[in-house]
Amino acid sequence: MPSGPLGLALLGLAHRGRRHRARTELAHGLAPEIDPVGTVHQAIQDGVRDGRVADPSVPLRHNPERTPYGFAYMQRLGGALGAAALQAVERAVASGAAAEGERRAPRVTSRTRRVALPLRSLNDIARTTPSPGSEAEARALMAEHEVLRTRLQASSTEELELSAVALGEARLVFQPAELFCEFGRLIKSGVAGLPTMVVGYAGDCVGYIPTEEAFAHRGYGTRCWRMSRFAPEAGQRIVQAAVALAAGL
Repeated sequence: MPSGPLGLALLGLAHRGRRHRARTELAHGLAPEIDPVGTVHQAIQDGVRDGRVADPSVPLRHNPERTPYGFAYMQRLGGALGAAALQAVERAVASGAAAEGERRAPRVTSRTRRVALPLRSLNDIARTTPSPGSEAEARALMAEHEVLRTRLQASSTEELELSAVALGEARLVFQPAELFCEFGRLIKSGVAGLPTMVVGYAGDCVGYIPTEEAFAHRGYGTRCWRMSRFAPEAGQRIVQAAVALAAGL
């Protein structure tokens, strides 16, 4: 199993999948012709068709009254998906070895950097009010705002860690937020000519990063609280840092 972000990603996929654990020798390498992403995608499709992996079209709801869903269901889905992904990597290694007569590792490199993002202001906190008539929401929002005020007293920025992995020509970008999809597309287009995947909630869970347009229209994820604490310009800073990381590998 490789170290660094790629190894953590594979370990995360394998979490809760002990009964379906598949051994892999990724350290021995994949043939350059093998498409790991495509192979994993096909394995997931095969698993859904054969009933080994839960159908991703079925909605996931944390509803204890409906036994097929909820947290336990998501644990089972994650375990089955992780097992299918690891089995796919193992098959890719084996098929690459058969095709080439030897195992040749693709170039695997990684880089990590920290980027300082601006936090929202005290004015943003003051302008955010709870819904009328909800005392519980008002108390919760007051507690959230107290946390944000304490953060701002210490610093007007917060550092996040970004990582990028090169697996042959492919690029994997790891960041700890829930980026709006526009930012993901900007990162992919910024790494010109290379297949790029953007992974969220990697290493941390810092909340939403909405676009400036979303902030302007007070759209989804823009209400000022702990899980939406970064200023409108934060998304573009993540894009710039992520593109520089991935393109520089």
